[in-house]
Amino acid sequence: PIDSILNSHELLTNEQLDPLEKTVMEAELLERTRYTSDMLLNLMTWAKAQMSGVTVNLQQLDLPELIENTTHNKLAVADKKGIRMTTDIESGLRAWGDKDMLQIILRNLVNNAIKFTRPGGEVAVKAIHSGNEIIISVSDSGIGMTDEKQTEIFSLRSGATYGTNNERGIGLGLRMCKEFIEYQ
Repeated sequence: PIDSILNSHELLTNEQLDPLEKTVMEAELLERTRYTSDMLLNLMTWAKAQMSGVTVNLQQLDLPELIENTTHNKLAVADKKGIRMTTDIESGLRAWGDKDMLQIILRNLVNNAIKFTRPGGEVAVKAIHSGNEIIISVSDSGIGMTDEKQTEIFSLRSGATYGTNNERGIGLGLRMCKEFIEYQ
C-alpha cells in the first residue's frame, strides 16, 4: 500500500493532469492512505501485544458515545461506496471494557463489513442489554465467506482477501479482534 500511495503522489506532483483527473486521483489517494493507516495501526497494536504482552485497562465505558464516535468516522467511507450505515444503540448502556481495544475491534469489524458489502447494501451496528450481558453486533448484507474461509479466519495462515471494490485485506484484523475480546 505504501508503494501505491507513493506512486499516486508522484503522479500528482510530476504530471500535468486535468482538474477532473486530479480530483479523482486525490480521492483515491486519500482512500489508500486511510486504508494504510488503519492497517499500520492494526499491525503495530498486534505486534506490541505479541512482544510485550497485553495490558488490559478495564474501565466503565459509555457505550453509546464510544460506538457512535468510533463508527462516525466510517460513515464517509460507507457513503462513498453507496452503503447505508445505521446504528441502533440502547441509550444509557455502560459496560466494563478496555476503551482502546473496543475501538480497534469496532473499527475492524465495521471496515470489514464495508469492504465486503456491495454498493446499495447495508451495514448495521447494534448494542443491546440482554440479561447480564451487553451484546454489540456488526452485521452487513455483504458477500459472506466460504466454509473453508470460516475455519481458517482466525489463523495466521489465512491469506489475502479482496472486498467488493478490490479492497485488500491481510487477514490480521479478525484475529486481533478475537484476541482483544478474549483479553477483556
